[in-house]
Amino acid sequence: MSVVVDFVQECRRAVVSGGSLSVRELLGEVRAGDATHVFVNGVLVRDFGMNLRAGDRVVVVRESIPGRCSICGRRAFARIPYARLTLCREHFLEFVKRRVDKVVEEYRLIRSGDTVMVSVSGGKDSTAMLHVLSELRKSLKFDLVALHVDQGLPGYSELARPAVEELSKMSGVPLVMITYRELFNMDFPELIRRNRSGRPPCSICGLTRRYIYNAAAVELRASSVATGHHADDLAAYALKTLLIHDYDSLVKLVPRTEPMEGGVAHIRPLYETYERETLLYSIAAELPFVAQPCPYKPRGVLEDRLKDMLNELEREHPGLKLGFLKGIVRNIGSFRAMARAGGSGIGEVHLCKVCGLPASGDVCAFDRFTQRVLGSALGPHTREVVRVRIRGLGTGF
Repeated sequence: MSVVVDFVQECRRAVVSGGSLSVRELLGEVRAGDATHVFVNGVLVRDFGMNLRAGDRVVVVRESIPGRCSICGRRAFARIPYARLTLCREHFLEFVKRRVDKVVEEYRLIRSGDTVMVSVSGGKDSTAMLHVLSELRKSLKFDLVALHVDQGLPGYSELARPAVEELSKMSGVPLVMITYRELFNMDFPELIRRNRSGRPPCSICGLTRRYIYNAAAVELRASSVATGHHADDLAAYALKTLLIHDYDSLVKLVPRTEPMEGGVAHIRPLYETYERETLLYSIAAELPFVAQPCPYKPRGVLEDRLKDMLNELEREHPGLKLGFLKGIVRNIGSFRAMARAGGSGIGEVHLCKVCGLPASGDVCAFDRFTQRVLGSALGPHTREVVRVRIRGLGTGF
């Protein structure tokens, strides 16, 4: 059998072949006995005696790596090939903060006096984003509110909720908690079972969560909603849209998406931050996060294949993904023209007749979906639940 091992601190990959191996035996084979964190197929492993299977993907994080920090000379924690740097823990954390600060300033994502609602799932990406923004808010003079949507996912939600609550306290950021059960009178798995529309689980998840985020941001009168999309995912999504000529979707894959009338801007502070950097930041900063893939995540989808391809190219050509994303931003005007030429509805503004939030037609997709699947358009109810939660934050919001 063969197992792929990613040494994320060094941007290095190895393939180990042979007979049956446990995690502990694999670490001995690759001389990583000092590993502090091991993830198998995205799941944090606590029992190193666990046996591996053919095709498993293992990510290894160690206390330190060979070499010295380019800035202070201390033991190295991570290499940044595209910046030609080797950094200790302290300077790696500072590097990530500066990267996010640069994106915020360059693309004017946040302005002085803004209130930013941060979507926090409990995973490494949104966890790192919330923590970095909480560190930047004093110098940039803006307010933060975290929003967590508890979907009632078995094996995930019961871990995510306490992690987000702890992160909120650590970061000093007020937290709004919304559950699917109070909105739909059921958790996400039951909602999926009720669905007869042919819409896949990931699409339903995206539709319902986006609506909740937008509703909460509108009720909060937030300046923007910050999401934890990082450079790896954005580059893969962008490449897919180019391959299938989906310019409507491509023009949304920028650091800041301006709102339609009655809506709220969406910002992506991790636009130039890699996925491995969000993982290492969360570990180095000792942040609570859930290392457990969503049980509904499909396997072998095109985005995953493209992501693997881009990662391989990135190892050979450091900075390739960043250059690709910056090129999209530079040429966004041309892509918008291509979208309009293809009959895009960009620029058309409607307000849903049921709930009053922005929609592409007379009734928004959320109200159409809940009416069809649950027998009632739940936009107004959702907005009321969110309104009550926002009031619970107290004065100042």
